Amino acid sequence: MKRGFFITFEGTDGSGKTTILNKVITQLEEHNINVSRTREPGGQNKVCEDIRGVLLNNKDVDKYAESLLFAASRVQHVNKYIIPKISEGVSVISDRYLDSSIAYQGYGKNIDVKWIQEINSFATNEFKPDFTFFFDIKPNIAQKRIMVNPNREKNRFDLESMEIQELVYKGYKEIIKNNPDKFILINAELSADEVYKQVWDKIKEIFGIIND
Repeated sequence: MKRGFFITFEGTDGSGKTTILNKVITQLEEHNINVSRTREPGGQNKVCEDIRGVLLNNKDVDKYAESLLFAASRVQHVNKYIIPKISEGVSVISDRYLDSSIAYQGYGKNIDVKWIQEINSFATNEFKPDFTFFFDIKPNIAQKRIMVNPNREKNRFDLESMEIQELVYKGYKEIIKNNPDKFILINAELSADEVYKQVWDKIKEIFGIIND
């Protein structure tokens, strides 16, 4: 049986990646492609979702405890959901993965990036995505989108200071600079339709879709 792809969508809060991910899943299903969506923290697993609740709803979580909780959720996510699914031939698209921990906890909260990488390498046995899309949008524009969207559920990460959001964005840029071949860069400052077209054109290449 052919293995499924593991694809991740990365970007700062307010980049629009979740909306685009949902549209991509719908269109892939219309092409009869076996695909599943998931997210981090959390995912299609109760243990992961319980950890998500702790992370998103408790403001007093120590930043190192936060990093370890993300890693704990991730090992459960990888071993109990992602790897079994792709082994069955299902492609999995995840809203965030390891790069988010490096950007948010490493660069955003000034935790040693090497330590973040080490605990997650151990947790996931260095399991990596086949493709990673980065939704590139300046933090001030992303923040405005968050605040004017009445349908968005705002968690404590959405409400981080602009200073931290800037650090996270710079962190992503540093990750990309150090791994230039790893990312598919998406200009997320364009209209939703234009952003979607960029992503869908790449997704079609990945899945070999000819007739759209």
